[in-house]
Amino acid sequence: MLVLVHTDSNITGDERLKEYTEEIVHGSIDRFGNRVTRVEVQFSDQDGREKTKGDDKRCVLEVRLAGLHPLSVSHDAHKVKDALHGAVEKLEKLIAHTIEKHVDSQRRAAAVVVEEEAEE
Repeated sequence: MLVLVHTDSNITGDERLKEYTEEIVHGSIDRFGNRVTRVEVQFSDQDGREKTKGDDKRCVLEVRLAGLHPLSVSHDAHKVKDALHGAVEKLEKLIAHTIEKHVDSQRRAAAVVVEEEAEE
């Protein structure tokens, strides 16, 4: 799985952040195996250079699942790492739900084919 990390001009996208992000993403969604082909991570500071209190750091994750449309989630937090962890948690749930839904629809389609063949 390819993990791409991007930051806006207000977030320092150093090697440590990239390595940490890749480690967290892989650790969270490796269980989905080769179904996940790519994850793009975008960190941004919603307030820019203004120093305000609150959840102004955003992490957007876009995941590509083999054979399906891209999915995305986001999470805002006071710190970049907290935004990452929140987004990854949402992403895990979304991937599991999407795969489950896809598998169920394939099963229903296969059941229809079997019924049609039995009627012939």
